[in-house]
Amino acid sequence: MGSSNHKITHNNTDNLKMKKTEETTDVTEASSSREPHNIGVFDVRNNFKIGIYGWRKRCLYILVLTLLIMVIVNLALTLWVLKVMEFSSEGMGQLKIVSGGIRLEGKAFVLDSLIASSIRSKTGQPIIIESSRNITLTTRDANGLLENLIYLAITDEQRRTLG
Repeated sequence: MGSSNHKITHNNTDNLKMKKTEETTDVTEASSSREPHNIGVFDVRNNFKIGIYGWRKRCLYILVLTLLIMVIVNLALTLWVLKVMEFSSEGMGQLKIVSGGIRLEGKAFVLDSLIASSIRSKTGQPIIIESSRNITLTTRDANGLLENLIYLAITDEQRRTLG
C-alpha cells in the first residue's frame, strides 16, 4: 500500500505542475491579447525598440540638414570666387599662363616686391613703372650676391622745383 500511496502523491504533483503551466499559459495569452500588436517593433514586453526615436532622431535630422546647408553655401561661395576672379583654364583674369612664363595684359599693382627674370612689353608699347618713393633695380649672381644696383629717387629739393 505504501507504494500505491507514493504513486498517488506523484500523480498529484504532476497534476499540480500541469495546472501551473496551464495558468501561466492563460496569463500570457490574456496579457498578449491586451497588448497592441506593433509591426516593426521588436519584443514589446521588454520595451526594446529597433531604430532611432525621439530627440536623438530630431538631432540627427538637424545635423544632416545643417551639413547640407553648409555644403550648399560652400559651393555657392566657391563658384562666386571663381566668377569674380575670372578663373579659366588659361589663367586668372588678365594674368595668362603661356609657355615660358606668365603674360599680364593691362595694369598690375605690386604691393611688395616684383621678382622676374625678364619684363617685356608688346612691340611699340612702353613699359610704365610708377612708384610713390623710388625705384630700385638690382641684379644678383648665382650665389645671390648683389652685382648691380640702379636706384632712382627724387630729393626733397628736386620735388619742390617740380611741383
